[in-house]
Amino acid sequence: MRNYILIFCTLGLLSGCTQVEKSSFLNSKNAYLGLVPPDSIPVPFAPGIVSTDVNNHSPAIFSQNGNELFWSYYDDGEHAIMHMEYVKGGWTTPAKFIFGDEFKDGNPFFSKDWNQLFFHSARKGPRADDSLNITFWSTEKSEQGWTTPKQFDFLPQFSQWQIYGCQTADGDFYFTSKSDIQSRGFQLHYARFNGHGWDDPELMPAVFNASTVNWTPYVSPDESYLIFSSDRDGDAGDYNGCDLFISFRNPDQSWNDPIPLSDEINTDVIERFPWMSPDGKYLFFVRGFGDVYWVDAGVIAVAKLMLESKK
Repeated sequence: MRNYILIFCTLGLLSGCTQVEKSSFLNSKNAYLGLVPPDSIPVPFAPGIVSTDVNNHSPAIFSQNGNELFWSYYDDGEHAIMHMEYVKGGWTTPAKFIFGDEFKDGNPFFSKDWNQLFFHSARKGPRADDSLNITFWSTEKSEQGWTTPKQFDFLPQFSQWQIYGCQTADGDFYFTSKSDIQSRGFQLHYARFNGHGWDDPELMPAVFNASTVNWTPYVSPDESYLIFSSDRDGDAGDYNGCDLFISFRNPDQSWNDPIPLSDEINTDVIERFPWMSPDGKYLFFVRGFGDVYWVDAGVIAVAKLMLESKK
């Protein structure tokens, strides 16, 4: 495992490698719920706590210092965010992170400065035409607790679903959308931060949207690589055939054709919701319609080396 991390950092694939020194908690025995870290073979994360008998619908999302954990589930029509926090020498019991039982909130992730928590929700916002939409919302942590969520209004209503987001260190926003609520297809989009707001969202290049289902993106903070779930190696529109793919950015800022992650990660069931830990050590993802898995981040370096060997 240490060799994987060394290769990973040496190649400069993730700026998060330097964050380890900034958080003593992430280096403590209580980090990641006190679990034994994985190696190159993925294992379920926190069985009976995070990985349970419900349909987990997001990876494990840790705060920058590692002392808070968020994830979401979708089960029997209920879509909710869960939360744990390390306080007074121990991790709290998992509890719903709710702003109202009637809302379908899911897929939390932190902003580039770690001060806001974004998520998508089916709640009705201030727009007159959003009654059928799932859009992004955000909340900030204050001394009094988390603030009332606000609709994240950088996106025009160009589609009915705006879900599964990720923000880079420069503020750029990557996300999944579909223009037709009846369509089985999902496509990847991005919006560039221009210093005071966001440019209109655009479709990602064709190499990403070359099949019916392309969704759940994770882009590294420096935008050097992007991992997402896709049905491109299976039957079109078959969610069960989705695997995790990775694309690396070239020196000319183009993206290489995505390649699948290893067979230890991709199986004969669906893999989706990739996400890196804040210290860059672990890749989290969801396998099947249930468990969250984690694996040593060296798998990214291995994918890079495999790509280079084919050139």
